[in-house]
Amino acid sequence: MLIEVAIPVHFPHFNDRLRDVLDRKIIDHLKRSLDLKKLEESNAGSFLSFEGTIEAYEKLIEGLTELSAAVFDREIEGNEDLEGNDIPMGRIFGNSDGFLTHKDRHFLLPSYIPNGTILNERFVIERQLGAWYGERCYHGRDSQNNKQIVLKAFLPADPRIQAYVDFFKECSGMQGIPTFLAHFSSYESEFIAHEYNGVLLRGILNARMFHISLENTIRLGYRLFKILHAIHLKGYVHKNIQPLSITCDVGPDGELVVNLTYFGHAALIDEPPSNNKIILGPYQSLHVSRGGAYSRIDDYISVVLVMLSCQTINPFDFNINRDLTHVQKNDNFHANPYAVLTPQTMWLGDLYLQLEEMRADRLSHLQVMAALRRAVPGFDPQTAITYPNDVESVYHLID
Repeated sequence: MLIEVAIPVHFPHFNDRLRDVLDRKIIDHLKRSLDLKKLEESNAGSFLSFEGTIEAYEKLIEGLTELSAAVFDREIEGNEDLEGNDIPMGRIFGNSDGFLTHKDRHFLLPSYIPNGTILNERFVIERQLGAWYGERCYHGRDSQNNKQIVLKAFLPADPRIQAYVDFFKECSGMQGIPTFLAHFSSYESEFIAHEYNGVLLRGILNARMFHISLENTIRLGYRLFKILHAIHLKGYVHKNIQPLSITCDVGPDGELVVNLTYFGHAALIDEPPSNNKIILGPYQSLHVSRGGAYSRIDDYISVVLVMLSCQTINPFDFNINRDLTHVQKNDNFHANPYAVLTPQTMWLGDLYLQLEEMRADRLSHLQVMAALRRAVPGFDPQTAITYPNDVESVYHLID
């Protein structure tokens, strides 16, 4: 089935400087690579007019998201050179030949595996979802039960492999956590396979212009806090809560279910600080951005920042106060979170500061959940997340 979509390539969806990278040559190559009927600039380059399959749309959005993050990496490193040949386009969009030359040859990735390949005599690769931070991610099918799965490929020496395995030993199949299926070697790579259902919250927010109702924002946060609390009780922190690591799906009873889907940075509570670049992301706390040891409080602060993004508030976004570094933006928000909040979201500023105050004592999950219950008088955050009952509007899930 073909769909026609106008894809915004500007704030708050992507870094505004993404448009500096997407020249005509790159857009034409993307059109050919993804076998699209149409992909062209519109509205003075603020949008891409897309016509193609849903699968191609998903792959394009994943690639644009990673490309936007690559541009952000250049900015937080203070590198203003954003010429196309400095951005790993081939890596990002999954082309086995890397259709543009670039200077990131040191950024090694597992080999590309074509669609239809059967791995471990069981898992059928249906499409690549993306390639980033040294891993390739594939959507596939488990031939034993026909369920949808995700296959994540790493180079053999990647420490995230063991992080995945250890985490799933404790948490596989818990509410909000997918069921672990296998860890195996193939194509000179190490693979992690787990079940996968739903669509990424990032895709939903893109379709919703980064705004869902306040009630559904509270419901979403309530469910994420519950999932994280259960993970913490097992002795782990997630370390990468953001719209790209959250999925939403309609469950058997018709209710919208919230899940986590990325665990490559999960670690035991109170492990030493990590130097991974992702810690500088727009959903991390000031404490972590300054190199502090990650704790349960930092997971919870990430949820607060996700909830703010659901209300079109992105204080650390690429294009806000572009003269400031990420840490400086984070520092400003920490000093006065209320400066960027709306009257309806002031309570999230209270919750943020309350969580930071808990660093001196201990995290109280009950206090956090109580704050969500008080956010809107008479509102119960445990009620069902509302969404349009229309299978054709998969990216418009959540009212």
